[in-house]
Amino acid sequence: ALLLAPFPISRLIGPAANASSFVLWQFARPPNHSQDYFVRILLQFAGFAFLALALIGLVAMVVRRDREDVLVLVWLAVFMGFFQLWPTKLFFYLVVVVPGLAIAAAIGAVTLVRGLGRMVRALATPAAATATLAVIVIAVATLGTVVSWRTTASASAQPEGLGDFDIEVQSFVGAREFGTWAGDHSPEAARFLTMGPSIGNILRFYGHRHSYALSVSPDPKQRNPAYVPIPNPDLAIRQMVVHYLVWDAYTADRSPFYASRLLTLADKFGGSVVYSVSVEDGTVVERAGPAPPGADVRVVVYDVPGANPLPSGSGSPS
Repeated sequence: ALLLAPFPISRLIGPAANASSFVLWQFARPPNHSQDYFVRILLQFAGFAFLALALIGLVAMVVRRDREDVLVLVWLAVFMGFFQLWPTKLFFYLVVVVPGLAIAAAIGAVTLVRGLGRMVRALATPAAATATLAVIVIAVATLGTVVSWRTTASASAQPEGLGDFDIEVQSFVGAREFGTWAGDHSPEAARFLTMGPSIGNILRFYGHRHSYALSVSPDPKQRNPAYVPIPNPDLAIRQMVVHYLVWDAYTADRSPFYASRLLTLADKFGGSVVYSVSVEDGTVVERAGPAPPGADVRVVVYDVPGANPLPSGSGSPS
């Protein structure tokens, strides 16, 4: 309740005109993922071995119910229950849950090793029991290390887990660099047109620049009240309300329609590429121009001059 309280309180003490809209949107918005999203995430990135040990640990804690066990059980039940019911499901919400699962997995490993130890001692020597324990610990530690390293050391758009469960993992590689560039290389009054609001949020945080998004619905019931719709982007570019167009790989993958729409606008108004971010050999590379062929392009910024567009094949304004 304390973690959640700042959101409704900040909305209710804010401008009365939109406070109820924010609360209604966040609590009544349609889910962005299916109900099994967190299960699939954990299966792919935590792994079967880790979850099996965590399940054994949870059962052991429920059976013995020491004070420490109750703390971990309540911790997991409250946060997993809340995020499971919360309409928005994101990869990063598991950050608060994974430490509790790690404790459960550790208890599960101890419980499993003790049980196997009793079996081994009845059938083999103490040395064999010690060897069994070592094998289990090394196997689990190796699996966890491999997955963690592959996820954190790579700059790829889609981190690779142990399995493939068709999971969407939000990846904004290059977005922070883009936001910093915008703050350093664009006028303070510059306005950006993006395909979706996500890259715009990053732009506002790192670059302190405002943005519009093509995918934001003009219908107040169908959009986050924080996002400003742009019903006629063509007119906005002509009137210099918008100065830059931003293509990003994350939104393009989610919505090819808006990606095509933005590229059409860039071509129509003679937009020139003034900045791009790409991933090359696992390294994020920034350029004051287009990325080279074959690069994993993450962000492209077009500068549009506004006014009337040049008709296709013509060298004079229409």
